[in-house]
Amino acid sequence: MLKSLCCDTPNRRIRLGWLSFQPKNGDISFGLCDNTYVSPVFEAAIGVWSAYNRVRTRFEVVSDPSAAERVVNPHLTWHAPNYFHFKRHDQQREDASFWGIADIPIMIQRQFEVKWIRAVSGPLSALKTAGPLRGRFNSEDLTIWVPTENLSVQITVDFIRPNAGVGFGHSSLWYIPWQNVGIRLAMSYTFPHIATLAWAHYH
Repeated sequence: MLKSLCCDTPNRRIRLGWLSFQPKNGDISFGLCDNTYVSPVFEAAIGVWSAYNRVRTRFEVVSDPSAAERVVNPHLTWHAPNYFHFKRHDQQREDASFWGIADIPIMIQRQFEVKWIRAVSGPLSALKTAGPLRGRFNSEDLTIWVPTENLSVQITVDFIRPNAGVGFGHSSLWYIPWQNVGIRLAMSYTFPHIATLAWAHYH
């Protein structure tokens, strides 16, 4: 299942990012579109996790096409139930820029939400017009209205309990139940920004 994250402007529809849900193993992935997001190469790993006394670490990676070593269009994935990575599609698992462990189903039994992703697109005027999604039969465009292309769009993705919020979404907020977890997705427009992907990890 694919949720394509888009915005409509007075002139066109622009595809900003995507959320992919894998029914076989329950994995959830997020990425920004258009190969406009370029991460400098870095290495980070969090190999410990505690069900109690957790610490939240925030990672923020700003797009830098001029980086000497770079990863083009990486994505962030939660491999259910407890493994995360940040890498390009064709990178080996051991070469991921970031990996960490955190048991999300246990965490959302003990708290209402687990904050995860905070992303911002580049300026809309520099992004491509959305085209058809080839070979994606189970896909849906989730769209907000943006009055001008001289703006960016910020995207938030959080884990919640599977049935929390169902029926309470609106034109820029969606609740998506998925196996043992739920996803709360929100989009809004903001000042022009460099494409950025930030996430929280709990350990």
